[in-house]
Amino acid sequence: MDPSDGRMLNASNPIATPLLARAAGSLSLALLLGAGCDLAVYPTTAEYVAQEAARASVDLDAASMPAAADVVDVEVTVDTVAMHRAFDDRWILLAGDEVTTTLVAEPRNATVADVPMRMQAYDKISLGITQVRVATEDGWHEATLARDEVELDGEFLVDTDITLALTFDLLSGLEGDARAGFVFEPLVTADILPAR
Repeated sequence: MDPSDGRMLNASNPIATPLLARAAGSLSLALLLGAGCDLAVYPTTAEYVAQEAARASVDLDAASMPAAADVVDVEVTVDTVAMHRAFDDRWILLAGDEVTTTLVAEPRNATVADVPMRMQAYDKISLGITQVRVATEDGWHEATLARDEVELDGEFLVDTDITLALTFDLLSGLEGDARAGFVFEPLVTADILPAR
């Protein structure tokens, strides 16, 4: 196999299941995949680096703040970020370790990955979320997740080192209050930006 094609893990189980493996480049994996799709992980070897490649990082941030006056902060835990390429139906794992970041209080805008990837067009982005907590004046409250996986369709061109900016809309996505409980709908936009 050409190193630029990456190392593949077959995920053809008809029921989406978590994959957990350790790749040669010390990347740990965790990705929920659908039927018939493969996961590629690029090793960071000298042989691979010598080929044309870009580096990708992933930033998490929020664009609009919650409407509820008593919300002080929102904390989100993400366990997977992947980009899909259509020509060979592979998901390219960018982040496979859990990372928790606040979206309102400083410090925010967490970078959760910095990996090599092939320069080409991608057509989907997948984001896995394991937990959301909301802080009010009386402490932290775990929010109910309306869904724990987001899949975004689009045209995402990687032709140089990039930052994949994933931005949560907290104004539209967070409902409820401390007494009744919070519900979080992960409304996310994705933008490919020049590397920061």
